[in-house]
Amino acid sequence: MHIAAISRVDMTVDPIRASAEFRMYTNPLYAGLLVGLSLAAMIGLLLPVAMIASGAASNPQVVNSLAAHPGSALLLLTGMAIGLALLFVPLRAGIARLGGNTRVEMADGMVRMERRGLFGHQRWSAALAEFCGVTHHIRATLSGPRHEIVLLHPEPGKDILLHLAGRHPPEGADHYARLLGLAELQPRELYYRRRTAPATCPQPVELQARAA
Repeated sequence: MHIAAISRVDMTVDPIRASAEFRMYTNPLYAGLLVGLSLAAMIGLLLPVAMIASGAASNPQVVNSLAAHPGSALLLLTGMAIGLALLFVPLRAGIARLGGNTRVEMADGMVRMERRGLFGHQRWSAALAEFCGVTHHIRATLSGPRHEIVLLHPEPGKDILLHLAGRHPPEGADHYARLLGLAELQPRELYYRRRTAPATCPQPVELQARAA
């Protein structure tokens, strides 16, 4: 599940076991709306092709007309292909939000993730020491900016969303970094890792400030 698909994060701390549990939820209503609108728009795009195919089956003149104007037919198909590709983006986002609830447990120096989604079950674990650090990322959305406290891993697919709010959280990335014994990182490191191969951890904020 992408971090952008998560709509709520609940945290439970067990001081006796020195562990923390994070439960991440998606918005099923928004997911259903994305999927429904995307599918409806795709059907609307494919409807002219279905009508042309139906007409061609019963009227040979339709086939002759298309053969006489191949440029127009190619332009129509190209436009439809581009439209379908654009609509696939919200469709994929909606599907990712359907039933994509996630549970993350941090205990004994390990991070364990379990996700039960609409299309399967995913589970992985990693040592807390493998993670790069914590950053405060502000994401622009249609409803306004949202503040995310993210635990970064060299592999972006293993990032953990620790906190989510519509306003600046009272406890920032530095607070979570101290609790976990990791570095505080700049938000741009979310995107920097995607350009590096193999995946490596970026330098913490303090080291980058000295080098500047």
